[in-house]
Amino acid sequence: MHLRTVIFTSCLSVLFAVQLVAQSPTPALGTAAAAARAYTTTHGSELTDGFEAFLAIPNVAADPAGLERNAALLVSELKSAARRRNC
Repeated sequence: MHLRTVIFTSCLSVLFAVQLVAQSPTPALGTAAAAARAYTTTHGSELTDGFEAFLAIPNVAADPAGLERNAALLVSELKSAARRRNC
């Protein structure tokens, strides 16, 4: 399975989970869903641009340089997310 397929499937799973949480009667979960919705509404274009940049990088086993760029971008994004959350 290609890395993009795994990531795309993971993103869809997260979106599905957020929708389930949003429908949850538990107040804490509803609050988390509202926060996620507010964040994606506020940062939607930034998130879309980042995803488009990721998808623009070739992800073919015969292109090791493209795979390295994919990996570097993912590592960079994860580190950035960790810094934003002060992890």
